[in-house]
Parts: sequence; C-alpha cells; structure tokens
Amino acid sequence: MSDIPVLLSAEGLSTDCAKPEKGRKVPLFKMDVELALERLRSFAALSSTQLADTEAKITIARGDLRLAVTNVGGRLMVAESKAADSNPQEKTPEEIISWLMSVEASDSASKRGKTSSGDGGVLASFGGEGKKIALIVALLIGTLIMGWINFGPKSAPTGMQFVDHPVRVAGLNQEFGGRYGDLTDPSQVVFIVEDDKLRMHLITPTGMEPEPIRVMSYRYGNTGLSEVLVAENGAILERDETGNLVHVGTIYPKIRR
Repeated sequence: MSDIPVLLSAEGLSTDCAKPEKGRKVPLFKMDVELALERLRSFAALSSTQLADTEAKITIARGDLRLAVTNVGGRLMVAESKAADSNPQEKTPEEIISWLMSVEASDSASKRGKTSSGDGGVLASFGGEGKKIALIVALLIGTLIMGWINFGPKSAPTGMQFVDHPVRVAGLNQEFGGRYGDLTDPSQVVFIVEDDKLRMHLITPTGMEPEPIRVMSYRYGNTGLSEVLVAENGAILERDETGNLVHVGTIYPKIRR
C-alpha cells in the first residue's frame, strides 16, 4: 500500500499522534497511507486517562470521504464529517484505512468495467496504479473476514466448559498449534496459533502480510462434542477431522511445511 496518499490532521495530539497535547492542532497534510495507519494505531493505544480533557481527534480523508476519529476508552469511534446524520462506529485502524480505500477501489472498478478487454486476467490488465488497487481490494476482503475477531461476542457461549488441566492444555497446544489459511486466496486470512496467542494476518496477491493485523489471547473449551479454541472475545475456532481450522463454516487449511 506504499505511495498511496491520504490527508490527515489532529487536535489535542502530538504530530505522531502518540502523545496527548492539549490545545495543539496539527494541520491537514498529505502522507502515505501506511504512515497514516501508524498514526491511527498510536492514537488507539492511548488510554482515556491520558486523553482526559484533551478533546483529541484525528481527521483523515481521501477523495470525497472525510472521517472524524475519536478515542473512547481505547476504542476508535469514527463518523463521516460531511454527513450530519452519521452515527459513530467502532473501527480498528485497519478498518478505517479500508473504509478510505474502498472509495477509490469502487471507483476504479467501475472505470475498469468500461475499459478492460477482459481477456488477460485481473492483475495482468493492471498498470502500476491498478496493482495498488488490487492490494486495496484484498485488504477490504480481509477486513470483512476479520470482522468477527473485532466485533464478535465478548464472552463464550453458555454451557462452554473451559479446559484448565495443564497436561490436556499441552496436548491441545500440540493439536491446534500451527498456521492455517490458503495463501493463494486473498479472500481468506492466515491464523497462527502459538505461544498462547492467536495471530491473524491478511493475504495479498503477493502472499501473507508479515505483520499481524490482530493478536489475541485464547483458551481451550469443551462444547460437550469437541474441544475448541476460544478467542478472547468469545469467537470459536474448531478443528475438522483432517486438522484444518473451521470458523462459522469457513475452512482454513493447515499450512504444512
């Protein structure tokens, strides 16, 4: 996503958005989308105590879309600045960027429909800018799939019995540990289960993104029929008979080395 610019300004924050600075205003200026993502992540990392009385806000824009971002107790709340009736929505930094990119992605797709010959495949028909759009579309797809991990239930289903016995937990670590996902399919993501953490990576046309988009703790639970992995927000990952992960009917193949 390098070299894709957005406009960003801030109020009540330092230039890098990593520290609260009451009364400070950072003017709107152009920056690369990856740097904007870093600014949003830094803002999201600030606590409500740190931000007390600062009225901190980030405004980020691309094309006709302008978003106002506030931090409410460590959660980023986003509203469209130009829409009087826009209700704030909770979004992760990655989802905010995806929202911005979706405007151009949809516009570009419309233009391609009018001009593309349709014979050479999607990526083969793109120029330099088209390849960037392909990455954006992959990011959007990945964001839709990751929705459950950000906004899933905050607690496990009623009746779930958690597995706490150290020996059994060790055995389940062996069974569940590994990487899962189809690296050739940008509509999926990669789950990595290791070190008591569940890591989630986007897949782009060039492969798996090296940095995870989310890292969560997890526990093992017993549904009465099978043992499952329960993410910290209550989302459940099962294993099928061949050792793949399954979530809400979608299979994430185990990546064999």
